Amino acid sequence: MAENVAPGTGGTPGRAKRGLVPWLLGAIVVLLLVATGLLASLALRPEPAPTDLRRSAVARNRQRMVWLGWLYEHGQGVPVNYAKAMEWFRKGAAAGSGRAMASIGLMYESGHGVPVNYAKAMEWFRKGAAAGSGCAMAGLGALYESGRGVPVNYAKAMEWYRKGVAAGSGRAMDGIGDLYDNGAGVPVDYAKAMQWWRKGSVAGNGRATWGIGLLYQQGEGAPQDYAKAMEWYRKAAADGNGTAMAFIGILYEMGHGVPVDYAKAMEWCRKGAAAGSGFAMCFVGSMYRHGKGMPVDYAKAMAWYRKSAAAGSGAAMRCVGQMYKHGLGVPVDYATAMAWYRKGAAAGSLGAMAALATMYKDGLGVPKNPQKAAKWSAAADKASP
Repeated sequence: MAENVAPGTGGTPGRAKRGLVPWLLGAIVVLLLVATGLLASLALRPEPAPTDLRRSAVARNRQRMVWLGWLYEHGQGVPVNYAKAMEWFRKGAAAGSGRAMASIGLMYESGHGVPVNYAKAMEWFRKGAAAGSGCAMAGLGALYESGRGVPVNYAKAMEWYRKGVAAGSGRAMDGIGDLYDNGAGVPVDYAKAMQWWRKGSVAGNGRATWGIGLLYQQGEGAPQDYAKAMEWYRKAAADGNGTAMAFIGILYEMGHGVPVDYAKAMEWCRKGAAAGSGFAMCFVGSMYRHGKGMPVDYAKAMAWYRKSAAAGSGAAMRCVGQMYKHGLGVPVDYATAMAWYRKGAAAGSLGAMAALATMYKDGLGVPKNPQKAAKWSAAADKASP
């Protein structure tokens, strides 16, 4: 009988087998109840409406169009192709994507594959804003802030930036930071600029991250701290911000918080230029012009200044003007210098405005005109934060 004794039964022969039957029956009943409950819950759960499924598919398709456009615009995994980028953005816009409409506006604002056209940028930003795009709202704010295609209107800039913030736009947060940093329509307030740039940085805006570094470098809104400036510039650079890359170069060029290192300065400025920063291109030109870590090369300086000017840099336009005014690698040509200064002034360069004042004051390339000299001098002072 020993073989019939189950462990833990106190040695009673056959007890385990007899106790197992009711346990199994109970387990089966419980499983049936659970299964019945699951079936009932599935029967009661509403099926996704076909229209909801279609809307979801349409939304995913719009996002795909915008994403493809972005990849072609920025050369991520494919060669840069502005025509294909525009093609995909237009498809997305036709499908109702506000973000695609904003992207078309940005193409016209930056001159990517199309001539710079602020009126068209404004048109597409308005369409995108009406479709709920925070990026488009921020674009409208930027045009009103800079006076591109419309008269400067800081109140409208702030209005559109705040709408963009409500829609979650990091670019809009960055824009409000700019207004406080420059005292544009509001008193200069570096603490508020820092506050808004920190919000923009959290939202993933690389330019806002760069702005935080700039405040630390300049000691505005926070104690001057080159190490923190470098830290924030590197964060922005990691996000692909070319201007931040150029500012890392500036710290190396000036020896702020790091030893002077012209090779590293050039390396970072070239990275910024490759990322599309007109400012970085201009800085590369200045390195060649002044022979920082290399022989002076006016031809290369001019080539980089022209690249930067083509990217919309007013500072580079002023630099091209200076090359012609002083005959650096080109014959002295005051008329051509004047033309470039005018372009730079139209692009908002304070240096170009001041240069125009000097040209009129000294009668270089134009008759002496004290009134126009005073006008351009005042414009530079007025525009200066």
